[in-house]
Amino acid sequence: MADYMDIPKEVAIIKLTDVLLSHSAACSSVITARNAFMDYVEKGDRVLILGGSGGVGSAAIQILKQHTEASFVATTSPQADFCNALVADVVVNYHEENWWEKDWCQMFDKIIDTVGGGNFTDKAYWVLKTGKQGGCFIAVAGDDPKPDCTTSWKAIKFFDLSTFGCTNGLSPRTHF
Repeated sequence: MADYMDIPKEVAIIKLTDVLLSHSAACSSVITARNAFMDYVEKGDRVLILGGSGGVGSAAIQILKQHTEASFVATTSPQADFCNALVADVVVNYHEENWWEKDWCQMFDKIIDTVGGGNFTDKAYWVLKTGKQGGCFIAVAGDDPKPDCTTSWKAIKFFDLSTFGCTNGLSPRTHF
C-alpha cells in the first residue's frame, strides 16, 4: 500500500483537526459508495451489493437502508454477521452459493459491484431487471471487463455495448 497519493487539488479536502486520521481515511469509502448510487437508486428499489463486507460495500448497505429508503438490500459476503449488523436484508455467502443462481423471488432494480474482476455483468442478466424496467448494473471497482470470446455471440455482445444502452465506449454503468 502506498503511503502517499498524488491527487488533483480540486478533489482534496482538508482534514479537520478534531477528526482522527483513521476516521478521515475511512471517509473515502463512504464517498465512493455515495457517488456510486445516489443518482441511480430510488426509494423502494431492490438492490444487490456485490462485496458487502468491504469498505465501500459496508458503507453502501448503511446508506441505502438509512438514506435512500431502498426496500430490500442484499449483499454477497462470507461475513454474514457483520453484514446483518449493518441491516442487510439477505447475505449470500459466495463461498457456498452463487448469487446469480439464488431464487430471489423478484428481480433487482440495481446491482452495485464493489468487487470487480468477475465478469458479473453476464451473471447479472439472471437477477437484474432490464433497462426498460429500470435495471442498472453499477461497477464501482473500475476494472476493465475481460471479454469472454468463447463463442462468436459472446464476443459480439462484449464489443457491441450499445446492446446494453452504452453508446460512448466502455461504461461503468450498464443498463440491461
